[in-house]
Amino acid sequence: MQLILVRHTKTVVPEGICYGQSNVLPQTGFISDAEKVRKKLRPLKPDIIYSSPLVRCAMLAEYCGYNNYIIDDRLMEYNFGLWEMKSWNLINDDYALQWFDNFINLPAPGGESFSQMLKRFCNFADEIKKMKLGTVLCFTHSGIIRLADVVFKKTDISEVFTKTVDFGGVYSYTIENKTQN
Repeated sequence: MQLILVRHTKTVVPEGICYGQSNVLPQTGFISDAEKVRKKLRPLKPDIIYSSPLVRCAMLAEYCGYNNYIIDDRLMEYNFGLWEMKSWNLINDDYALQWFDNFINLPAPGGESFSQMLKRFCNFADEIKKMKLGTVLCFTHSGIIRLADVVFKKTDISEVFTKTVDFGGVYSYTIENKTQN
């Protein structure tokens, strides 16, 4: 099965702001950016389409002509909890310093840890593996794409931030279907 993950286009949020699961809009250049994504996806014939419920993903799915997508919360970005919509420069208390050293296991305050996010993504991946489909298309976020590298390309989770994930980027993974027991 081919799992195709598409990152949303740039948002209206200024650089340096933590926006994870905040429901922010795409930037004013959305149509131009989305058209580039639509051209990349044109040859695909997905069997099923999913989207994060966040508007920046759903708008891209619809612009690309996929109005029949299924909303799945497991495709949402990392939940930064109380840090949402704050400047990264201001996230610097003692807890934040501990989190930066152990983001894999330590949750953001009021949010989740990367291992919790990995668990929800693996739950999604295990479910689609059982469907025996040819191509699954998902509109999602950089955090999910980074975790897909961990799960399918066997990248170590400690290296999750070493990969660049482009806005409007399209990432493909070949995964084995699982037979249902």
